[in-house]
Amino acid sequence: MYTLFENYQPYVQPHRLFPEWDFVRRNVLLNLEYVLKRLHERPTITNRSHPIANILYNIGYGLNNKLDEYMKIVEERIFYLTIDEEMTSTSSYGKLFNGIFYGNNTKELIIVDNDSEFNYREHIGNWKYVSPLKVINSNISDFSYLTPDGRENWKDNDYDELAVFSLDIRKLAFVYYMWNKQNTDNYKKYGDEALLLDTHHLMAMIILPNVLISQLNMIVFNRLKNYYYGRPMSKTLRRQPFTVKDLTARLDLVLHRIITVAQSQTMTYETLLTMIPAITTKNMYEFLMMPDLPLTRQLNWSYAAARSSTFRFIIELGGVKDIIMNERLIVNARVEIRLLKTDQVLKAHIHDNNIFHHIKDDINYIYNSLNQIQNNLGPTVNTDLYGE
Repeated sequence: MYTLFENYQPYVQPHRLFPEWDFVRRNVLLNLEYVLKRLHERPTITNRSHPIANILYNIGYGLNNKLDEYMKIVEERIFYLTIDEEMTSTSSYGKLFNGIFYGNNTKELIIVDNDSEFNYREHIGNWKYVSPLKVINSNISDFSYLTPDGRENWKDNDYDELAVFSLDIRKLAFVYYMWNKQNTDNYKKYGDEALLLDTHHLMAMIILPNVLISQLNMIVFNRLKNYYYGRPMSKTLRRQPFTVKDLTARLDLVLHRIITVAQSQTMTYETLLTMIPAITTKNMYEFLMMPDLPLTRQLNWSYAAARSSTFRFIIELGGVKDIIMNERLIVNARVEIRLLKTDQVLKAHIHDNNIFHHIKDDINYIYNSLNQIQNNLGPTVNTDLYGE
């Protein structure tokens, strides 16, 4: 299950390209640029008890040093900065948070990425657009350009799904340093008339708005899934106080064509994912890659929770013809699922019954998907790995 989302192969090419997507993507990127510019300039504040805001307090030490010296200090302390916030990492199981991003009592998980390769020197000129927080999984599917600020911004499609984020500590520290430098420069220039903003402004004006960079890709993928399964889309309960161009109708035409092509042509799952377009990455295959971290006992359950519904969807979309071609990936997934079942860690950490049963159903489907090939050879028995 993890293999498909760990080993990105940039040389894989799609069977089919959709020229009309270029128009959609170009205009959505213009919308995104406009929205982020407005949000970066609008002084707002977020919840003072937000766990990421708490981490900002922990990385405040050394801000008066030069950037290179500060980043070295962060590097030395990086594995200790998130322990108190109960986030999931290679050394901590973490916990499910309750609606801190999407509100509505959404169950949410934060995976800490301590091993990323981030060259901060390349981003000094555009630091406001660096995104430490990335959406890995959610069920949001409407283009409202709303940020995951913990308010009840959406009415979901009544399908409970775990929302998963990754947090890059190096990026977070770099953005915080540049934010603090901007405050210092403003005070030197304007004195007491300078507008000095704290870490909670940073959360509301930079960190959370920049989640849109990944959230838009997730929305495209979720719309594709919802059309395939016949589910309703999530609905927006409020709008941003400015107007952007609506590209939804054009986008959906492309998504319907993708479903048709995927069901009619045989291809590897990697190729299928490259055929699905994305907004801010080369394609959906690139976007769906998980953080490149060692899959320790503390971490592997969160990867399964984040990608089980995605892998199931890819298997169902491609059908039996693609199961035959991708048998190796599914066999590998069966081994990983067996280890997960033996460990019992998934059941121990997903305390929401609806979400656990959805993940359980997805994992059972993946495990039993090879039976669709064997059905032609005689009766088969599907395995319920979490049967009571």
